[in-house]
Amino acid sequence: MDKSWIDRYFEGDLSPEEEQALLKKVEQDPEFREEWEFQHSVKRAVHRKEREELKSFLREVEDRRSRGKKMPLWAGAAASLLLLTGIWFYFLRDNSSSLAQAYFHPLPNMVSPVVRSTDAVRESGAAFRAYEDGRYAEAAREFKKAGEEPYAALYEAVSYLAIDSTETALRTLSSFSATDGDLPLETYRKWYLGIALLRSGEKAKAKALFRELEAYPNPVQEKAGEILEKLR
Repeated sequence: MDKSWIDRYFEGDLSPEEEQALLKKVEQDPEFREEWEFQHSVKRAVHRKEREELKSFLREVEDRRSRGKKMPLWAGAAASLLLLTGIWFYFLRDNSSSLAQAYFHPLPNMVSPVVRSTDAVRESGAAFRAYEDGRYAEAAREFKKAGEEPYAALYEAVSYLAIDSTETALRTLSSFSATDGDLPLETYRKWYLGIALLRSGEKAKAKALFRELEAYPNPVQEKAGEILEKLR
């Protein structure tokens, strides 16, 4: 097993058996564990930096548009650089992916304080520990083991989104439905499905979901409206 397995782990490309073998290697090999921890910390830092840069960029563009101001000279130069590197289309024409990146944040653990079933909490305990530690590939595997509870499928899908396994997240989010009872599970299923659809370039389907979410009071109503306003 070489260190390329670590890249595959964070990309969600390992089978359950391969993940178990890799995690065993991490436990037993200090040098391998050091590389795994380094890549894990880098990936988390990159995601945080990218989200903040995208959010800052979008805020500035929208603010200047709302005030009817032109972008300064340096912004024009920066735009030219983006054009030369092939990212102009990404940012300024079809901004689906950039918005999906800016608005994606892993869902906090809202289950443990609400779900009273001791068995349910025990079954998902390892999954939530991995999830809250940022070990999303492991968390996805553990949530899959937790049974067919809608909350487990939701957090499994969010874990896949966190490691950029968008297609797997799409399949998971499309494979179940939920209700907004004690927890707004169906609302969040639609929210993260919309994010996944934006990442995949399916803007029309994503817009339909965000319109649904904008139409009634819920935790992401305002964010859904913001995305609809900014989508081009």
